Amino acid sequence: MSTIDVRRLAHATLWTPDLDRQIAYYTEVVGLQLIERVKDRAFLATREGLESICLEKGDHPELARIAFQAAPGSDLKVLAKRLEAAGVASERRSGTSPGVEDALVFKDAKGTDVEVFAEYRFAKRERTPGTIQPLKLGHVAYRCHDVAKVVKFYEEHLGFRVSDWRGNSFAFMRCGVDH
Repeated sequence: MSTIDVRRLAHATLWTPDLDRQIAYYTEVVGLQLIERVKDRAFLATREGLESICLEKGDHPELARIAFQAAPGSDLKVLAKRLEAAGVASERRSGTSPGVEDALVFKDAKGTDVEVFAEYRFAKRERTPGTIQPLKLGHVAYRCHDVAKVVKFYEEHLGFRVSDWRGNSFAFMRCGVDH
């Protein structure tokens, strides 16, 4: 049985050297709405209120964190004990995003921070018309040196399933109906 039953990909945190330019791209081209901006960090959500991208000022572009929602009602204390039993250290953090008050944070096999939360508060729905209106963040391409090690981590600790392999250097994984 998996340690955590992840239900959906929530948002990805991306480092960028040009925060203003990336905010403009994600709002003006991609169609996301800016829901929070503090100093060197900005959260963007779909017009339906699902957080999708967090941008943070960084020296170079990189995926810094990835967040997932577990089943609503999941007890994060129980999930933390399961991770600990599997040898994965975690900590509780509050206010990790505008819609997440309580999250469990740990490192994956690559060393990237993973945030898991159970309860989510939607951002205010944006009613202005836009040409492109994404509904959610559907997938993230994740570059790593040891694909098999990362795949194993996500299978064993987050309940992901492999959908397809491309050689031994690329895997499609899912945590529900989506890749």
